[in-house]
Amino acid sequence: MKTMKNIQFAQVEPTTKCNFRCGFCCGRSMDQSNLSLAQFTEFLELFPEIQHLELQGEGEPLINPDFFKMVDLANRRRIYISFITNGSFLHAYIQQILDSQIRSIRVSLETADPEKFQRIRGGSFAVVEAGIRQLLSERSRLGLSQPSVGFALTVLASTVDDVPDIYDLYQQLGMDGAIAIQSLNPMPQYAEVYDDQIASEYLETDQKQRLRGYMTSKVAQEIWFQKSPHHHFYDELFRPRPADIAKGKLASCPWLDSGINLDRHGRLTPCCMVKGESWSFGQLGEISREEILDSKAYLAAELARGVIPAPCRDCHIAQMIIADE
Repeated sequence: MKTMKNIQFAQVEPTTKCNFRCGFCCGRSMDQSNLSLAQFTEFLELFPEIQHLELQGEGEPLINPDFFKMVDLANRRRIYISFITNGSFLHAYIQQILDSQIRSIRVSLETADPEKFQRIRGGSFAVVEAGIRQLLSERSRLGLSQPSVGFALTVLASTVDDVPDIYDLYQQLGMDGAIAIQSLNPMPQYAEVYDDQIASEYLETDQKQRLRGYMTSKVAQEIWFQKSPHHHFYDELFRPRPADIAKGKLASCPWLDSGINLDRHGRLTPCCMVKGESWSFGQLGEISREEILDSKAYLAAELARGVIPAPCRDCHIAQMIIADE
């Protein structure tokens, strides 16, 4: 069994606390807690080769009072930093963000309709939009090019036709960080917290077809190809590799090849979609680097032989890799 020795990509969950109440977020059913700065420091020391860091989990990252201290520690190691935020606190941290050398920010949303936004998220669309405008305006005034600012869009059955309006909003605001699009996650640790109303938000076949149309439209292509050179963590993690190009699809899981996830309790998992509540390699400080890497290699070997490992059940990435093997 080949041991994978290089961890280039790391996602760290600063907190599960959030001021929004999105029904599809499994963080609302988790204990509300913060990662400690000591654990974050220990994690960086365990994997000194990390090049890309995503400070994001099942909560609003800016709620952790040590968020910018974490950013500073990563900056000292010359790590590229990005995060996803609900956008409600951007206006309060503009100068710290611009001083922090954060590479990329994406703001999560499902719709640009204020009433729908409030109903889904329990927050103010106007506050989020104003925060984005203020951040981009001050970035421009200072002559800075980073962080890039884009959207992270979760498409629901009730909002699939809101996608064109989100493209319009992106362009109106002068954003440059691209738009990442995903649908509801069917993995057990997500699906088990969905109530009947949220479960009804999975896309039907005709909605998936409309979404594909929106995603391949001229405006969508313009947004993607005109994005900032300051790429987000996920764009780098899923950048096509030679083996992927040769196969015409993902040849292996980028997370298992070169990534790791740390949750707010210091539990290490293969990726951000595998929650420490249900499965982990072990606890930071109680498991060695070698044990973690060997376990990652075992999961990757299982996937390579066409078997989806237990923690990866219902993962669309794993399903894509083993399809038509």
